[in-house]
Amino acid sequence: MKKERDFTWLNDVSCVLLQQVLRHQQSAFSNFFAGRANYPTCKSKHHSQSAELTANAFKYRDGKLYMAKSKEPLDIRWSRELPSAPSIITLSKNAALSMTVIVTLQKISKPQVWRC
Repeated sequence: MKKERDFTWLNDVSCVLLQQVLRHQQSAFSNFFAGRANYPTCKSKHHSQSAELTANAFKYRDGKLYMAKSKEPLDIRWSRELPSAPSIITLSKNAALSMTVIVTLQKISKPQVWRC
């Protein structure tokens, strides 16, 4: 579709985003045909919208997050320092950003007891 004249705007975004949309669509139809969900519907632009980016669609360097095909970093106000580079990020229409960060925990020699 990217080569067709009416869809040249698809070249402006990373192919990872387009592939991720197809993966979500495939899982939605698989769930429908397996009887686990209703028929997939198009989402309204007035409801929550989000895009999930895997590690191929962004770079995390020097505390800044860059999307693929973008030279400028995203304008993010960090609430805390990340322990490691994120593996998946989710951008939401409401300007929220969530990240999946894989952290290796060290074994504690003496177990701690937490009481509520």
